[in-house]
Amino acid sequence: HGHALNSVSVAGTTLQTGSTNTIPATPPATFALNFTNTGQNAETNVVCKVSAVSSSGTTVTGQQTIPQTGAGQTYTCQVPLRSTPPTGSAQVTATVGAVPGEKNAANNTLMFPVSFQ
Repeated sequence: HGHALNSVSVAGTTLQTGSTNTIPATPPATFALNFTNTGQNAETNVVCKVSAVSSSGTTVTGQQTIPQTGAGQTYTCQVPLRSTPPTGSAQVTATVGAVPGEKNAANNTLMFPVSFQ
């Protein structure tokens, strides 16, 4: 049982974990989470979450649920932020929620430094 988050992109640009990614603040971004069902089982109600925490402490989140994933298959979950984040520096965390029976959730989350412009 389980999933691995492969990459995250915004408007076709793959985000990088080691350098600041510039993203327009308006309209609120939609994050595309690319992930693979790495287990041997179909999984249901897979939750994809994104949170952006600004340097001032403001948090903006988004969530989307994929009804079902098949073993060995790759999926993209589109997660729009619920509101416009403040401009400036932020830490974006993207997560594919752990499923029942998942033993290794370390590969479910990626974090990115972002500058919302």
